[in-house]
Amino acid sequence: MDDSKKKLVLVVDDEVTTLRAIKRMLESEYTVAIAGSAENAFAFLRDHKPDLILLDYMMPNMDGKQTLLKLRSSEEYKKLPVIFLTAMSDADTVKECISLDAQGYLLKPINAHMLLGRIKRFFSAHH
Repeated sequence: MDDSKKKLVLVVDDEVTTLRAIKRMLESEYTVAIAGSAENAFAFLRDHKPDLILLDYMMPNMDGKQTLLKLRSSEEYKKLPVIFLTAMSDADTVKECISLDAQGYLLKPINAHMLLGRIKRFFSAHH
């Protein structure tokens, strides 16, 4: 597949092992950028426009919720699709993810088959 045609997925997570694992799961199908914090993600967004952001819910400093609120309040980034990654499967967290105008969520530990299926469905529904 021509790399220039590949969708760009930005993965934001403070766990390096999670970032590496997700990058490995996705890189055959997508161009994958990784950021270890919300701050790094915003730095990346200044120069790139990902087709999808996979955003960890629980992060130090600025968590997934705060990151998404910041994205949604910015004219430039408010339309960027976000899927949360979370180890929290309680109903409140799930409701919160949806209410924040995220495109959904995936529970950790991330399963490659489910992750790829979810992203594929997202892109086929939105393009």
